Amino acid sequence: MRLPHQEGFPDRARIFGWTVAVLAMAGVVWPGQSLAARLNDLGYAILSVVGTYIIIRLVFSAIMALAGEALPRMLLAYLLILFYAGILATILGLIALPFRWND
Repeated sequence: MRLPHQEGFPDRARIFGWTVAVLAMAGVVWPGQSLAARLNDLGYAILSVVGTYIIIRLVFSAIMALAGEALPRMLLAYLLILFYAGILATILGLIALPFRWND
């Protein structure tokens, strides 16, 4: 079995991208929203993906390139937890956003 953080799991970026795209479109077309709320949903989706995926991935890739195997295993596990928690937070935020606008 391959875990999502392993190099042998090539579809992780594609799965994340499609999930974010579907959730962003669902937030934009959610009924009962104003145009401003729809644009805010789209803006949140773009900013959250840039913030939690691209930037964090670049930082963690730089850490791995510089330290690599010299990092303790516990620190590597912690970095993976942070990375995937950010991805989960992005997806949960995209799910919850249309409901927050209605409140």
